[in-house]
Amino acid sequence: MKSGSVEPGLLRVFRWYAGLRLALYLLAGLRFLFRPDISSRIEFDPLPYLWLTLLGLATLLIYLSLPWLQRKMGRAYLPVGIILAASSLILERLFTPSFAIWFWQLDPFFYVILILVAWQYDFRAVLLFTLGTSALEITLNLLIPQQIIILDQIEGITNQMIAIGSLILRTFSFLIIGFVITRLVSAQRQQRKALAEANLKLVQYAATVEQLTISRERNRLSRELHDTLAHTLSALVVQIDAVIAVWEPIPARAREMLEGMLETTRRGLDETRRSLRALRAAPLEEMGLALALSALAEDFAARNGMS
Repeated sequence: MKSGSVEPGLLRVFRWYAGLRLALYLLAGLRFLFRPDISSRIEFDPLPYLWLTLLGLATLLIYLSLPWLQRKMGRAYLPVGIILAASSLILERLFTPSFAIWFWQLDPFFYVILILVAWQYDFRAVLLFTLGTSALEITLNLLIPQQIIILDQIEGITNQMIAIGSLILRTFSFLIIGFVITRLVSAQRQQRKALAEANLKLVQYAATVEQLTISRERNRLSRELHDTLAHTLSALVVQIDAVIAVWEPIPARAREMLEGMLETTRRGLDETRRSLRALRAAPLEEMGLALALSALAEDFAARNGMS
């Protein structure tokens, strides 16, 4: 990803992974505590490795459960967690004798970490993770050879062959699975981006429709008020003018009152017209620039007899 944000749900899955492994090792530890005779059947003492693994998994789970640490570390938070998880798996495989039925036996927990890497980053990160874990495991195997107990002994197969074969198979499987997952996640991100853009357009369209509906309602109210109130006031002005004109001789007091009524009615008519003009939406606001210009041209052509 280009940004430092973590994919939705990734940290929750990562915590579930650490919690599940911790629960499994706790159950194993309880079994050794309640059945001490099991340790006597194994050629090595498993308890030190067990407690070391429990400590590492508990540390990882606590690390992944601290939101303030994520905010403080920023983009480095997730890579550090992945390095801790992968390193603990490699050290666990190195210091704990593994039981291999065939040389291609692989650790499924490694694939969980691979999925997290491919989920969050691109294929370059998958390649870096694959080569980095392989290089670390090769280096540690050269320094401390891994003890592998072959349950189904095959003639000619040695511990070194099992380790190398497992490493080669894991590398190729990591690259193939990582490539597929990164392609799927990339397609999902593109779909999310397209969905967000479509949602934004939908919101803008809804706002435009709402504004257009409001403008049309204002125009409708303006026309109705103009047809009723403004016409009524106009008719009243004409009637008062007619009364003044036909009433002869008109008393001075009556003329003064009628002229006052006429002036008040005219002011009311002017105020009503101004209010109606303010209520009515402008063509540019209602229809937009293109439609407003088109309507203006059609109105001008109709008034001047042009086609």
